[in-house]
Order: sequence, then structure tokens, then C-alpha cells
Amino acid sequence: MGAKKYLNVKTGIYNGIDSISVVGPFDLVDTAIDNIADTIISEGKKNIVFDFSETTYITSSGLAVLLKIFKKCQKVKGNLYVTNITQDMYELFNISSFDSFIQII
Repeated sequence: MGAKKYLNVKTGIYNGIDSISVVGPFDLVDTAIDNIADTIISEGKKNIVFDFSETTYITSSGLAVLLKIFKKCQKVKGNLYVTNITQDMYELFNISSFDSFIQII
């Protein structure tokens, strides 16, 4: 049995908003990302940016994580944004209609 795979995640600030960056492929559901989002929201912040400048691709598992965090932001009347997406990611967001509720900046 292989070792459990984890995402490489970084945090930071993007245009004054707390950001979460996934380095490499966003192809897993990882509790670390949920924990980071929960911490940001528990600090009274309502908005989160996912910076995909170092993300090579995103799968349906990654989209599921984004949807879950979007709903958490929505509960506190906040927003989830994504930035620095590739053309392929943009097309995936468009085809899946994620671009209708997650703002691309």
C-alpha cells in the first residue's frame, strides 16, 4: 500500500484578502485546506482567494473542495475568489458553471 498523498498548500495575502495557494495538482480532498479556510473564517474574515499561480491542474475533487469552502464563505456573507487560473482551468470553471458563483479575479 502506498503512502498517503498530501497537497502542498501555502497561505498568504492577495490584494488584501487571505489567500490559499495549491502548489502542483489540486487533485485531492485534503483536510488541511478546510482547516485553513475554517481558521480564516473564525478570525472574522469573510473572503478567501484561491491563488492558482502554482497549480498545474484541478480535478473534480479540487472543485468539490472549492464548493465546500464557497458554501462556508456564503454562510458568513462572504465570497470565494480564484485568481491566476490557466486557460484549461477557466474552461473547466465555465463548463461546470463554477464561474457563475465563484468570482474569477
